[in-house]
Amino acid sequence: MYRRDSVPLIRENLKSLWKGNILLNDSSCDKSFRIVWRITNFSMCKLKKGEYLDSPKFVVEWLENTNWFLRLFPKGDSDGDGIMCYLLKGKNSADDITITCALSIGISNKCIKKVQTFGKYSNDIVPAFASLEEVLNETKKYPLVDILLVDCQMWRCLREQSQTESITEETLAEDCFHTEKSDTDDLRQETFSSTMDEIEALRRKIQPYPESCSIYTRIPVEKWYFMWPIKRFSDRQPSQKETITVASVSENAPRILVSFYMTDEDGLQLDIQESSSKKQSFSLKCRVLLFNLNNRFVEVNQDIHLFTSDEIWQFPLNICKNDIFEQEYLYFMNDELILRCEFALSYEEEVSNIDSCNYVPTNTVLNNKSDCLHSTFKEKRKWLQIPWKKDISKQKSSRTSKKKKFVLGLVFIFTIFAAIKFDMLL
Repeated sequence: MYRRDSVPLIRENLKSLWKGNILLNDSSCDKSFRIVWRITNFSMCKLKKGEYLDSPKFVVEWLENTNWFLRLFPKGDSDGDGIMCYLLKGKNSADDITITCALSIGISNKCIKKVQTFGKYSNDIVPAFASLEEVLNETKKYPLVDILLVDCQMWRCLREQSQTESITEETLAEDCFHTEKSDTDDLRQETFSSTMDEIEALRRKIQPYPESCSIYTRIPVEKWYFMWPIKRFSDRQPSQKETITVASVSENAPRILVSFYMTDEDGLQLDIQESSSKKQSFSLKCRVLLFNLNNRFVEVNQDIHLFTSDEIWQFPLNICKNDIFEQEYLYFMNDELILRCEFALSYEEEVSNIDSCNYVPTNTVLNNKSDCLHSTFKEKRKWLQIPWKKDISKQKSSRTSKKKKFVLGLVFIFTIFAAIKFDMLL
């Protein structure tokens, strides 16, 4: 509830609006709040099943200044394997709050709309679900747009009508306009028996309020690119490995051990593992391309893997030795097979913040004030006969044409005078 000492501020604001010939309008009483949460590099999230990512907390003013947040399980929670997202309320309100919420994840457009009552000490939630496979497949189609969108919109359910006689806007405005004292003792009792919704509606007509906010979470990703020439490729035997170590300039990044070899079925494969002693959890996206003599690269495979322990990731290349020999004129130079490897690692913590807020302006105030000023200016213009821009431009053009005629007349007279002088000389 709003405090009693907030009423004088409302009174002063209402007085200023009254002096500006502004009328109150009930159209500003609609209550909704929208949150758009953008998670960039989502496919590189290193969280495991059951681990979650929280959005920054946001305050919804018209819900008694309660704070809320979204909780996302990228690999699923204990109830499922898909992407799960929940809307939760912070424990900072003494009253139960009932809202209608619409929540959706990703590109599926499967919107969950639910009416939910949130208590102070309960862990009430509004869930939403999306297929992880569907989101990752979309990322493979459009690798430059690796962003997961979570869209949440909240509406407050209407309260039941209070048995206490509610105050009308006219009564409150009368109390505010015809009382000059700064305290609230002179206000009639029914002013304070008005419901919070009515006070909130009046306050919204005075000042702008947040309508939506944009939340941004970035999963840090470090990218590595390197060329790897495999020498004496035609002489290689199955299980004969060539191994390199790839390290970053960052001291916190894991060291990666990569081994190239041929399988017993003449397939080509990489074994990727962490070689440092940190044994940290990180996600790795690997993309391998073959370089040919036409200065082109041919992709042979790409995939993502989450490293959680001392494990070896077997990364097959979708090409075999015989396929390369059949096109050796494209891939071989001095019996070398050249691989282009692209690694993307995520091993640091996520960064989140609220990057923008949109406010609903007092449309009633702005529109009425604009109409008032426009009509007043039109009346003043009639009284003072001030020309519009078009009239001014016409006057300028007429003046310019007069000047041109005057100059042309002078030139004509000078030309005749010069001709007469020339005849006299002859």
